[in-house]
Amino acid sequence: MLDARDGKAALAALDGWFASDRSADVAEQRARAHDAALAQCAHDACRLGEALQAQAAHANVERNAKVATLRAQLNEALAIDRAAASAPMLSRLQQLRRLGDAGAQVLAARIDDDKLQNEARAAIAFAADQRAKVPLLRAERNVIEELLGGAANGDGAPRIDLHGADAYLEFDAAHHCAGIYAVGPTSGNRALSSTEWTADRLLSQAVGKPVTVRQPPQASGALQWYEGGYPVTARWSVGRLLELRIGAATP
Repeated sequence: MLDARDGKAALAALDGWFASDRSADVAEQRARAHDAALAQCAHDACRLGEALQAQAAHANVERNAKVATLRAQLNEALAIDRAAASAPMLSRLQQLRRLGDAGAQVLAARIDDDKLQNEARAAIAFAADQRAKVPLLRAERNVIEELLGGAANGDGAPRIDLHGADAYLEFDAAHHCAGIYAVGPTSGNRALSSTEWTADRLLSQAVGKPVTVRQPPQASGALQWYEGGYPVTARWSVGRLLELRIGAATP
C-alpha cells in the first residue's frame, strides 16, 4: 500500500492490524502512511495536518523541516495584510477570496493548533467583511462575477445563476452595473430560494452595507423603498419573495 502511495489504505490497515503496537517499526510505517497521504493533499492545510501526524508518529529531520515549511506557508496565506488595500478592485477581491479559502481549509483540516485556528477564523471573518463592503451597483462585470461567484451569461441583461435564484444585471453606457433583478429560477417556482445568496445578502451586497428586504403588511403584495440612494422593489406572494429589483433594473 505504501509502495502504491495509498496512505489512507495503509493507515486503515495499520489501525486494523497493529492498533496497540507502539514499536518503532510500526511507528515508522504509520509516519510513512501519513507522508503518502500528504502527497495526495490538494492544499497546504491538508498537507500540514498530515505532516504533523507523520511527525508525531515518528519524527525525523526531514519531517520536522516539512512541518516548519508548511506552517510558514500557511501563516503567510492567513496574513490579513496580504490583501493589499491599494490593489485594483478585482485583484483585491481575489486576494480576499484566497485568504478566506485558506482559513476555511485550515478549519476543515482540524489541525490541533489553537494559534493557527484563531488566525484562520480571523482570516475568514476579515475576508467576508471586506468583500461584503464592495457594492454590486456601479461595479464592473468582472467584479460582480467575482463577488457572486459565477459567470454572467448573455448580453442584453446578463444572468448569474445563484443556485436557487437568477440575478439579471443591467449595465449603463460606461459598463457599470445600474440595476439587479432577482427572481426564482423556474417558471413554476419564482420564489427566491438560494441558501447561499439569500435576498437579504444579495440586497446588502448590492448596496455594500447590511440591510434587510422589507415585507408587506399582508402575506402578498409589493413594497418600494430606497437603500443607499437606490430604489428597491420587492414582490411577495403568500409569504414568499418572488421578485427583487434593485436600482435601474428593467427586466
